[in-house]
Amino acid sequence: MHPARNAKLRLAHQDLTPALCAAAQASLRRAFTVWLTRVFLPKRLPGVDFAVIQDLHEVSDMLAERIDSWEKQREQRGIQIGRQEGIRQGLEQGLEQGLEQGLERGLQQERHLLVRQVRKRFGLAVAEESARLLASIAQAELLEELAERLLDSTEGAAWLQALRSAAPPASENDWPHPD
Repeated sequence: MHPARNAKLRLAHQDLTPALCAAAQASLRRAFTVWLTRVFLPKRLPGVDFAVIQDLHEVSDMLAERIDSWEKQREQRGIQIGRQEGIRQGLEQGLEQGLEQGLERGLQQERHLLVRQVRKRFGLAVAEESARLLASIAQAELLEELAERLLDSTEGAAWLQALRSAAPPASENDWPHPD
């Protein structure tokens, strides 16, 4: 039960018990006890055995003992749910970051391999220009296409032209500005 409802139940029971304590109210007290233990409480507290309660005072004692216990259990359950949610979110975030890092590492390796092949085939100057242009390409499929174009290119200038047409346009920040 919710803590606010627990407190209201305890207060209502405390207010009602003295009014039903008179000997003339024994029948009403017994009827109220039966209603509490067979109807009201079992619906709100499934799994709790109320059969042992015979008197309204026993209900009061049971509520005093149990409500504190239920509130602690509820708090512990909330903490457990919070931990589980934190773990789930941490795992999701970790997997996402790991995947992103793995993909970026794979792209870097593909770029590096292309630059090495360009250097062997066309020399250092073409390789340096290629490295600059390849750094802006973030699609694995495009890098694979460029690897095939490299195999078909017979001159460094033709390769650089193919690379320039495939690479995204440079932003204004990439251009040198006159002082």
